[in-house]
Amino acid sequence: MRDSAGAEPIAGAVVLVTDAAGRTLTRSLTNERGAYQVVLAPEARWLRLLRIGYRPTDTPLSPTRPDGAALDVSMRAIPVMLEPVRVTSSRRCPARRDAAQALALLEQARAGLLAVLVARETNQPSLVRLRYQRLLDAGSDRITLQIVRVDSVHRSAVSFEAARRPAAFVTLGFLADRGGTTEFLAPDADVLLDSTFAGSYCFRLAGRARGRGNQVGLEFSVARPLPGRVDIAGVLWLDTASRELVDITFRYVGLGREIEALQPGGSIAFRTLPSGLVLIYRWSLRMVGVEQDTVFDVRERRETVRNRFNLGEAGGEVARALWPEGAIWRGALGRARLRILHTAGPAAAGTIVRLVDTDYVGRTDSSGEVVLADLLPGPYEVEVMDPRLAELSVTLPTRATFVATRDSTVVRAVEVPTAEGWIDRRCAADGRHAPDAVRLLGRVVSAAGTAIAGARVAVNRIVGPGIEQTLATYWTGSDGLFQFCLPTLHLGASYAFEASHGQSPAGRQERTLWDRVTIVRLTIP
Repeated sequence: MRDSAGAEPIAGAVVLVTDAAGRTLTRSLTNERGAYQVVLAPEARWLRLLRIGYRPTDTPLSPTRPDGAALDVSMRAIPVMLEPVRVTSSRRCPARRDAAQALALLEQARAGLLAVLVARETNQPSLVRLRYQRLLDAGSDRITLQIVRVDSVHRSAVSFEAARRPAAFVTLGFLADRGGTTEFLAPDADVLLDSTFAGSYCFRLAGRARGRGNQVGLEFSVARPLPGRVDIAGVLWLDTASRELVDITFRYVGLGREIEALQPGGSIAFRTLPSGLVLIYRWSLRMVGVEQDTVFDVRERRETVRNRFNLGEAGGEVARALWPEGAIWRGALGRARLRILHTAGPAAAGTIVRLVDTDYVGRTDSSGEVVLADLLPGPYEVEVMDPRLAELSVTLPTRATFVATRDSTVVRAVEVPTAEGWIDRRCAADGRHAPDAVRLLGRVVSAAGTAIAGARVAVNRIVGPGIEQTLATYWTGSDGLFQFCLPTLHLGASYAFEASHGQSPAGRQERTLWDRVTIVRLTIP
């Protein structure tokens, strides 16, 4: 498939094979060379070609065609992508001067959305996806909490999928109540392409927008708003230079003036690869929660109920996509190069570094450095774990924070105490510390792994068979931890550690101390 003017190959064009009645039998997508391949059923009669920025092209297929025949086709570009076409619009929409151009742009957009569907049908990639939740300050939009989860999906058809079918959105709207929890919903390519959805909305050309020089927008809004139903209104943006879908931005309508003032809405972004493959690579929802507070009104001298609004954001992004034939796409994300330092020098190799409330984790090299990649933009807090303390899930305290941005690397030195120094401070705080003592750190947990507060821990030296001498006792705090730094603990000696709590059976463990730092995990059934 080539451009009729310059004979350049056309990538990302949808190839539809139809029968005499116009029913689609199979469909495919052209690659970066403009090449396509389809299997033709006996009843195949037409080849229909669709591509953003080009006029649809229909080519007849001969019933007597030989197997393995080649069919080259050319498509004619549309100069401004706004040439009027014959399309039927909803009768519920008001008449507008730009109606014909808006509907022509809608047809171009539909060709792009169809390419998204065909791409995932014919060539499914393996994805690394990032999903996030954020709490925002309602006054400044500052991120106060960010949770990021990473998942890898092998040969996934979709990166993002709507929670309802198109007809259900038309009937029920974009808000759902599930067990008393309000959920904000978003459309995907399937929904926007569906004729039921398109027939329930009105379209018009959008005005110019800052930062969108080569782009033209198609505004959409529901044709018939219904009381009590939450809908969306937004703009679908297309790039007239590259002839590609850019993104969809939308807002929720029907939520009331107070909530809509906080601008709940969302966006869905598309990316077209040189190979012609198209994917949704970024999506987000801005949501508003409402809680009611009862306060005493001094002026009215009575209690009144006021709404308190919580602002949040949820979404996701494709970090990497890999197609079976080797094509790869990487998102524009951030990186962090962190150097973990103790007072005496860099942390030991293998020290675990994690970003709080995320799945980002790595281990330091011999110089104490670790690089964390594919970071979503936003604030992060660093936590460090000595490998010796990993069994107890104990992290070393730091005050290190940073903000990740796209296409940049944050470089930070993170100072943390050593495991020995941290245990020493805990021992000193409860008055059980001796210089250069063997250090013992433990945690008392339930069978489910939950920390047990108020458990009694006894440290007994094993003197001989069946003979033990109690050296010290301790009661765990809210974190279930206990620690001893006593001169009575000696390397090479054997000890028994017992934990009891109420009427539960005691947890017991026997150990011979060989290291200056000994870790003990005691389980009470």
